[in-house]
Amino acid sequence: IIDEVHMLSQAAFNAFLKTLEEPPEYVIFVLATTEPNKLPITILSRCQRYDFRRISTETIAERLHEIAASEGIDVDDDALHYIARVGDGSMRDSVSLLDQCSAFQFDHKIEYEDALNILGAVDTSVFSDMICALNKKDIRDILNIISEVIEQGREIGQFINDLIMYIRNLLLAKSVDNLNGLVDMSGENLLKLKEDSTLFSVDELLRFIRMLSELSNQMRYSVSKRILLETTLMKMAYPETDASLEGLNAKLSEIKRNIAGIDIDSIKNGNLTGTPVNTKNFAPKEIKSDSPKKVALPKAQYEDLQLLKKEWRNICIAVPSSVVSVALKDSYVKPNREHDGMIIVTKSKACYKIISENESKDMLCKVVENRYNKSIKFVTELSEEKENSTIYVTDDDLSKININVETEG
Repeated sequence: IIDEVHMLSQAAFNAFLKTLEEPPEYVIFVLATTEPNKLPITILSRCQRYDFRRISTETIAERLHEIAASEGIDVDDDALHYIARVGDGSMRDSVSLLDQCSAFQFDHKIEYEDALNILGAVDTSVFSDMICALNKKDIRDILNIISEVIEQGREIGQFINDLIMYIRNLLLAKSVDNLNGLVDMSGENLLKLKEDSTLFSVDELLRFIRMLSELSNQMRYSVSKRILLETTLMKMAYPETDASLEGLNAKLSEIKRNIAGIDIDSIKNGNLTGTPVNTKNFAPKEIKSDSPKKVALPKAQYEDLQLLKKEWRNICIAVPSSVVSVALKDSYVKPNREHDGMIIVTKSKACYKIISENESKDMLCKVVENRYNKSIKFVTELSEEKENSTIYVTDDDLSKININVETEG
């Protein structure tokens, strides 16, 4: 028996070929490999080929149950099924995982939750919460879920693979009536799965799988795995950030979903019903004029503005939260109309939600105070207004220049 036969060198294959052509009557060669495409055609043509399939989850679970009984391992049936599923068709890997669980839980029964903890996996309810947060575009909730997963010691790569599998199950729930044999879940989780499958279209779910699969490949070479995961989930929540055809289709699906929630008859009657949308905080402000305005400021505020403009990029980088730092990337500052602090202006709704959090503004204030010994308050504004649309001068400059100046306040 020659295991991993594809690892033989070309010289070894040539030497082996002569023996294979005229084998002794009492010898049978068994060549085992996971990559038959790497074997020379001269070897393949002289062999009978048998392709082994993956072992079913049920068969592995039954065998694990026999092993557990013979070895005196007290383990729950749900835990055995989960171990068999993680083994992904390999009996050897599944037995190794069972041995790993028994080593950790040798003093009491191995429950389903124990198997999840030991193997670094996440309960399906977490993925359901993530799908709901993506549907609501709740970035704060998404980041909290990731924080909880990492704090519990879960492995990020395993979390991504399990999330891909959950979205795959959502696709099946949307496309197939009978999920028996296709999805390994309890009845309660299956009902939740079908409920979650209505939140997104097939195009959106396919886009999620593509983005997460690409992320899984990037994880192998990245040292900033958490940042990659957070930014990818933010892009998933906001398809307008994806310029690909799939991103456009996802945005169209979102628009269709929003339209489907509107009662057409109520529109005809002048009463719009459906999901209420608060446009007060998210409606970009109109730009009244293309020509720059001239605004006079108190000298102290003017100096603070010039300092922040000059150091804004460095300040954004210095913010301890990577998510807030990324959200501040395309923003700028302008004076507060109340002459008290500054306004952070951004045109991205996703970034606006992140920056508007009190924690985000507190972090920014601390950076400014520690670096420049200045206490400056910040508020946020969602606007399409360009940074150079207003010219700011000091009150002292009014007597030195002869232009029309608008004094704020």
